[in-house]
Amino acid sequence: MQLWEEKAYIKEEGLAEGINAFILDYLEDGKSKKVIIDKLIRRFSLSEEEAQQYYEKSTL
Repeated sequence: MQLWEEKAYIKEEGLAEGINAFILDYLEDGKSKKVIIDKLIRRFSLSEEEAQQYYEKSTL
């Protein structure tokens, strides 16, 4: 793996961990799936499909 690939991978993993923590915090606060998905789309510039995928991974 080249250095730029490793950096991109680390950045992607960090983002995924941050999004997971974001989702879990909002779930602990009792927020609905719709509210969380909407916030993911706005805060992380995700598509609805990407936000749904992150949500599903975090709630397994």
